[in-house]
Amino acid sequence: MEKSMSLGERIKYYRKKLGLSQDVLSVKSGISSPSISDYENNKAIPRRQTLEKLAQALNVDIEEFSEEKEPQQELSKEYPGLKNYFDMYSERFIHMSVLGKVHAGNPNEIPEDLIIGGVDLPLSIARGADYVLKVSGMSMKEEGIDENDIVLIRLQKYAENGQVCIARIGGEKYVIKRFRQKDGRTWLESANSIYEPITDNFEVIGIITGLVKKFI
Repeated sequence: MEKSMSLGERIKYYRKKLGLSQDVLSVKSGISSPSISDYENNKAIPRRQTLEKLAQALNVDIEEFSEEKEPQQELSKEYPGLKNYFDMYSERFIHMSVLGKVHAGNPNEIPEDLIIGGVDLPLSIARGADYVLKVSGMSMKEEGIDENDIVLIRLQKYAENGQVCIARIGGEKYVIKRFRQKDGRTWLESANSIYEPITDNFEVIGIITGLVKKFI
């Protein structure tokens, strides 16, 4: 297999290597045939959980869907915090889906099926995350989470006391806050005194597993 293959080409390569049709791979992986077709044709970017299902169905290591890359100048320029990884390590990378922007401030809508792009990250950073979001707003600035930073998200419906999480407000809007719990009460807390805590009508949908800074 050529190292220059795209992610979609790699999925197709391993599928054909096993002599599987897209329909058979759909049954083995639990992923719809149209989605597999979109992934193979690079029309959509699978989340990490989806890649794990594909890797298991195709009997390959998940790292086969990442790439060895040269230092990535554009990403290093936009996110200087990654430069050390590109310069110091010959590390494998994985393409993470960017699903939109999440407010560190007032809640906003994030269409769950909307992928607006992607970013290549070292596995040491991306491991354990399902997708990434860009931050909009400054309500978490005292935690060092600023406008246009990238946050890595692991999907889960709970958070431990003090964890930074993604929460859904009123069933349709999303926000990034710190989860707090005490004396039987739960609330969402900003890291900026101008924002009031959110005390009801919210549900945790994921936690922050990593942060990539944007300095300029």
